[in-house]
Amino acid sequence: MLKQSKTAKVEEREIRGLKMKTFFDRSGHVEAVIATDGGATIVAIPLGTISRDNQMGTEEVDCLKKCKDIEDLEKRLDCILKCPASKNYRVFIA
Repeated sequence: MLKQSKTAKVEEREIRGLKMKTFFDRSGHVEAVIATDGGATIVAIPLGTISRDNQMGTEEVDCLKKCKDIEDLEKRLDCILKCPASKNYRVFIA
């Protein structure tokens, strides 16, 4: 589902049990991705310009989903850095 406001577009979808919201600017570039499963929240901010066609896909989400339940912060960070998403996004898991 795509919602549009005066400042951005928001696409809502579900991938592998995570509810995803992707925020786009007026030019269609990704501004942020927020994913949650009700327990943990993943926030990904692009490191550069990412178009709608190149937004985070299933493989990237799968990898981050594996990291979200790791309790040890250092091990969680290592897991995130090994994920393909870390090449294009600054990722936070809370």
